[in-house]
Amino acid sequence: MKRKFMAVMFSCFIVGGYMILNFLSQMYVIWEIGTVMDSINVSDRFNELNGTPFFPRGPTNRSFYPQVFIDLVAGVMFLIAGLTIWHLLREEEIETLKEEMADIFLLPEEKTIIDELKKAGGEITQKELVNKTGLSKVKVHRVLNKLESKKMIKRYSYGMTKKIVIEKAIKGS
Repeated sequence: MKRKFMAVMFSCFIVGGYMILNFLSQMYVIWEIGTVMDSINVSDRFNELNGTPFFPRGPTNRSFYPQVFIDLVAGVMFLIAGLTIWHLLREEEIETLKEEMADIFLLPEEKTIIDELKKAGGEITQKELVNKTGLSKVKVHRVLNKLESKKMIKRYSYGMTKKIVIEKAIKGS
């Protein structure tokens, strides 16, 4: 699936870049034609003959051609779409790296607790953790303190016990 998104992203960049270059080349041609027309005064001659100018004069008139600006708008939209896809893919990579790094730097007891949290859907009570992990209450408390200091979990009061919630950054699995 990632390869498909990468292909779409690169296609957006290529098409967007092409459309913006096409816009710039069309603006150059329009400007040059207008400059040539200005220098030979063809606009004035056609204006005198039938009352309508052959080619608009002045830089603001030369640059207003809707079909040319459609290329610019579409090119910018394609580039924005490509950047959006790139951003989403990058976020996914960062999340994966965070999970991998968390697994590398965790102690065995910390991994056990994080795994139980993931199995429970991201939140569990401290009492349930003690029962499921087989660790003592004191050991679970100390490991949770370490995980909380690493900002991997948060603890909330929940009656006579605490509810443990895993942080969003390592929730996936």
